[in-house]
Amino acid sequence: MTAMITPTQARRLLTETIKGSPRIRNPGQVIAHAEFIAELVKGTTDSIRGAGIKFPVNDDEMQSAAILHDIGYCFAENGYDHPLVGGEFLRRRGFPRVGKIIETHTYAPERVLLNGYRGVHKPQEWMPMFWEQVLIDYASLHAGAPGEIINPAEKINRFKNNRDEDFQTMIDYAESRLLKEVDEIDSLMKGNTGALSSYAFLKTGDEFKHV
Repeated sequence: MTAMITPTQARRLLTETIKGSPRIRNPGQVIAHAEFIAELVKGTTDSIRGAGIKFPVNDDEMQSAAILHDIGYCFAENGYDHPLVGGEFLRRRGFPRVGKIIETHTYAPERVLLNGYRGVHKPQEWMPMFWEQVLIDYASLHAGAPGEIINPAEKINRFKNNRDEDFQTMIDYAESRLLKEVDEIDSLMKGNTGALSSYAFLKTGDEFKHV
């Protein structure tokens, strides 16, 4: 049976991991961002259900995933690998479902496509396939500074203003995919049940075998 991690446990794990990491210069900012993503995820799922859509994600699991989505920054030698590193860390800790949810967020597939990861160039293995993963992307693309909700197109433009050419290239590759994900969630929030066929919901089983 796959172990679950509660939001309270997730907060404790994040706090303890940050304290032990010399890579995190502003722990308060990381924690505030994590809590803001959790707030946005909850608001999104509430809106989808309020539109009459049966959206059977596990709310506690999604809160835990939101809180832990950037934990990979504590370990990643290259910050652009943080979703992938975070997913690995959570699997080692016995939380493969949450690891699966966070490992694909934002530009992770494009990072693998362009640069590889641990010698692997198979971006399809890190492509969002589940609504739980898409929710993390949706929240991340609406999050500016803690407490600031922004348009996803504006978030992507902010990404593109990064001076790192490798990062700009990743975002150029990821942009259309990410905006499509946003459109899918927006469609659900309007009560469009047809959008539900775009992705699956996480179930225990074969989805973890590639790790």
